[in-house]
Amino acid sequence: MLEPSKAAVVKEGALFKKGSGGLFKRKNWKLRYFELTNDELRYYDGHLLRGNVSLRQCTRDSIEIMPDSDPRTGSGGTIWRIAISTPSRRLLVACASEDDMDGWIDALYVVVDNNSERKRSNTGKISLSHEATFIDNGSMSSNASSSMLSRRRFS
Repeated sequence: MLEPSKAAVVKEGALFKKGSGGLFKRKNWKLRYFELTNDELRYYDGHLLRGNVSLRQCTRDSIEIMPDSDPRTGSGGTIWRIAISTPSRRLLVACASEDDMDGWIDALYVVVDNNSERKRSNTGKISLSHEATFIDNGSMSSNASSSMLSRRRFS
């Protein structure tokens, strides 16, 4: 059984989820309760956690508003569909209205933007500490290191 993490919920609500096909390969739309946190999207059947999708590696390009005529989404559900692509899977969900879809898209963008910013921030910290080692060893002048740090901050 999957255990939900204790992360704060950014957005929650009912969405239709496109089934994976199962034993008989029927990909039906099923109503599920979803919770969006800072790093994942979880979905439930009643109180039972049925699955989750990690958003840590996602960008805005990973989130796609699907046209209502797109054959990849199949029939059923609603015309307000969202596809979320991760390195390991593609999740299709459908919203009850355009406003609902816009709310989910906005929340998903906030989460993936924050994750991208965290990754950039962590990468910058590693580079800056590496440069500090060179500065401490005297291999780089203070003027060169200042300009290098400035360029790195704004690139």
